[in-house]
Amino acid sequence: MKYVKITHGYYGAKEGNIIKAKSKNDNPFPLPDEEANRIVGLGIAEYVGEAVPTKAADIVSQNTEENGIPEYDDSTGMAELKEIAKREGIAVPFGISKKDLKALLDEHFADEDELDDMPDLTAEEPEL
Repeated sequence: MKYVKITHGYYGAKEGNIIKAKSKNDNPFPLPDEEANRIVGLGIAEYVGEAVPTKAADIVSQNTEENGIPEYDDSTGMAELKEIAKREGIAVPFGISKKDLKALLDEHFADEDELDDMPDLTAEEPEL
């Protein structure tokens, strides 16, 4: 993933199911390497250093610990919590409260921790 900033004209950036026009007035945004290379090669954008994340998905990516479990607490926004749930494949019921969503995530990650504590049951060489 590379961050680019539009320098000339407009670019149609896909955000979910929506195409949003980006111009030189917009903040840098991430693109897959291949697409970033393409539009920089066309001369309509330039590479930039890491941008300050503005979307929940970008924030969640930055706040993921080495063990793969995202960091979150009571100060984490609802959009970020929903993004974490989405990435983990957790169905989020409509109208769920922030407190209940956090509890749902806590339960999900607690289950993963329990799996890590399981003994390693691998096959051994037969004794002769």
